[in-house]
Amino acid sequence: MKEKLNWWKEQISGLDIDVCPAVDFPDNEQGGSFASLTILTGGMENRDNLLAAFAYTLAKYTAQNESLFWVYENHAFYPFYASFDETARAEDYRSDVVARRSAALEHINETIDGMAMAEELSLNRDLLISFDDGFIPNAGESWKLCLRISSSGWTLFYRSGWFLADNMRRFAETVASVARQLPVCERLRELVLLSDADAAILESFPHWDLSPSARSVPELLARSFAKYPDSTAIVFEGETMSYAELDQKTDAISAKMAGMGIGRGSVVSTLLPRCKWMPVVAIAVLKTGAAYQPLDPSYPPERLNFMLQDSSAALVVADRSLKDLVSEYSGPFLYTDELDALPDAEPLNRKISPDDT
Repeated sequence: MKEKLNWWKEQISGLDIDVCPAVDFPDNEQGGSFASLTILTGGMENRDNLLAAFAYTLAKYTAQNESLFWVYENHAFYPFYASFDETARAEDYRSDVVARRSAALEHINETIDGMAMAEELSLNRDLLISFDDGFIPNAGESWKLCLRISSSGWTLFYRSGWFLADNMRRFAETVASVARQLPVCERLRELVLLSDADAAILESFPHWDLSPSARSVPELLARSFAKYPDSTAIVFEGETMSYAELDQKTDAISAKMAGMGIGRGSVVSTLLPRCKWMPVVAIAVLKTGAAYQPLDPSYPPERLNFMLQDSSAALVVADRSLKDLVSEYSGPFLYTDELDALPDAEPLNRKISPDDT
């Protein structure tokens, strides 16, 4: 048994993958009792194909290309890992699943307790696919979802306090749809996850052909600046700024940026803590016709420097105390402690279109 567990450690240890579909009621800590629904599948019984479909659907539901969950068969639980590339041949993916399942079955037996294995491998027991007709998940266990496969159909058990029945039915039907498509499609990217019923719902939504109410964000804001000059636009730590003051301040900052060569096609990065300048600087950048890229000071410096390089930022507006986070950036800075002293300026009134950056 120790030898078998060591094999699992080599296969699974270090993987930190969460492919549990997002819960609909996250505030319910316990998740409630199990509800169930049955999906008639026309006798799909090929376990390898079903395993491949379950793994693929879980990954796609959580925008990933790998899955990690539990399988129950031959009276034993074991963890199962699968990964894929959308451009790969579907048959290659299915073959990989077959090989992984075959290897897993060689390293399980009824003497290896599933709970002990989960603890040894530091794995959550949230998701399960069961190939045992008689298996019913115990409410006292940690499972969130369990798909039980039988010759008469599939039963999906789910925590009623976490998941909506309609969403769970969609999930199970998607697994069934993928299982039907896998043997006949050439590439994984050809798989269709949207059901005919859901496509019909989307088509039923009204699609109006409306002309845009404005050509840019500054154009929209200009209406509010004119209509509500005395209304409060910004509040931060007891300090307030009216719409008229916001308009005046952003005109001053955008004029300063324009004098530094910022305009349509430019990218201005902002490196700011939570402060009144976050919305002010963003609007000022947009008034120049440029795009702004907010940088989160909590990110590692390597990430921040990469983002600056990747965006080809022409200017960084920053809190002076944060400058060292972007030490690889050699372009100009505009610091927040300089903004209050900028002189009033006339509006730039630049023509900005939806096609601009």
